[in-house]
Amino acid sequence: MVDQPSSVEEKEVIKYASLLYSVSLGDSYIVLSRKFPPASYRIRYDEVVSVEHKRPVDYSTLVWVLIYGGIIYAINSIQFFRDIIASIAAEVNAATSSVTLSASSTIMGITALFVVIGGYYAIKFIVSLVDRVIVYRTGKEPIAMPMPLNDKTRQILGEVNAKVNEAGGVSKIEVERLITERITSLLDERTRMQEELVGSMKMEFERARTEEERAHVRKKLKAGVKELKSKDEIIDRELKKTGITKEEVFKKYRIRAPNERFIESMLRGGSNF
Repeated sequence: MVDQPSSVEEKEVIKYASLLYSVSLGDSYIVLSRKFPPASYRIRYDEVVSVEHKRPVDYSTLVWVLIYGGIIYAINSIQFFRDIIASIAAEVNAATSSVTLSASSTIMGITALFVVIGGYYAIKFIVSLVDRVIVYRTGKEPIAMPMPLNDKTRQILGEVNAKVNEAGGVSKIEVERLITERITSLLDERTRMQEELVGSMKMEFERARTEEERAHVRKKLKAGVKELKSKDEIIDRELKKTGITKEEVFKKYRIRAPNERFIESMLRGGSNF
């Protein structure tokens, strides 16, 4: 899928807009726009895995804020740590005549540095507290836009999910309910196989220097693709017993079947397949 600017006109079903962001729904697209820095994405409903509203709080950043805050407190208030810094400053002064450090100036410098770093993590934590609507896409990173949870938001989420289900067939929840543990195991193995193939082929392409070496890598790539296709055939046969298609399941699990585009992309050393 390629993100496209929202330049194609179509009937607008519903829209939410704030000072910096907007989300609008058309008959066949959801459009996400940001005013600064400017960006606009138009995504077809059949390319959307799901749309959720959540507050993705990043507690790890809060942990770092507390760690740096603790360090700042320790070096400014606990004599043991102040003595250590004073000793380090004295050793630096003894080792070189071009630098003269005092304990107080060293503490101030360390404090200023950690205030900046801690402030960075504090800002990241505060930003993570903002409610967002998140669009999960097939084969690409999700896109998130700040949006409070209110009646308008609920209306948008309901409308989007209805259109996504209509365009995408069976939902991922339905897929997980229908497929057996054997199919789940096959899907996991299938995903691992493709990841390993991509990783190893990239390294071999980078190391190949002669045409003969590149031809050998192409041969190995085609053999790997053939093995993936054999695995896909097994998965397809198992899925037919559940009444859903391989394409539907691959879409929900973000698996891209190998094809000529896959091979050409690998031969060019690319990663978008």
